[in-house]
Amino acid sequence: MMKQTPALHAGCSALSWDTRDGKHLWGRNLDFNRMAEGTAVTYIPRGTAYALLGTEGGTCLPDQPQERSAYAAVGTGFLLAPCSPILYEGINERGLMGGQLYYRAFASFPDGPRPGTRPLQPPFAVYHLLAQCATVEEVVSMLEGQVSLVDAPLFGAVPPLHWSFCDRTGESIVIEPDRDGLHIYRRTIGVMTNSPGYPWHRQNLLN
Repeated sequence: MMKQTPALHAGCSALSWDTRDGKHLWGRNLDFNRMAEGTAVTYIPRGTAYALLGTEGGTCLPDQPQERSAYAAVGTGFLLAPCSPILYEGINERGLMGGQLYYRAFASFPDGPRPGTRPLQPPFAVYHLLAQCATVEEVVSMLEGQVSLVDAPLFGAVPPLHWSFCDRTGESIVIEPDRDGLHIYRRTIGVMTNSPGYPWHRQNLLN
């Protein structure tokens, strides 16, 4: 019998596609050997207060400003972090869809935010982008000019993540935090899986 390799327990993929009647869909499988306690399909209403950065134990920092969600969202996640809702993937009321996948051995986050931006803990990224953005264009603008994904532990670790989002226009993007900075790939082939990064998988398809 083949021995299972512990490092391969997470093997997710995300896919976006267009239907014959002109709709745009996004979905993913979740191949993970364990889920956080309390994980469930979760609805978070418009106007929810939350923070972008918390302590390692998930509680809010005393001086952390509160955000207010502009859009309602629903997805798979949990509400056990007092600082902010956590979604692994979801969709908001404007039709923006997306989620996070493991990016083991490649994800790299800076210690602090870029000048003029606010720090965002990686596990909070899916919910924050769904709560504040209506389109892929707004997601890109948010990540390029308003927030910085930072190396801040939550529940004892900084998970190695990358992200995929799609909206009602049908555009699919991939967001990857690499050692040389954050890369946002526009108008992608609509598929994202785990490590290595999106350019490698695209090249491998061409091969």
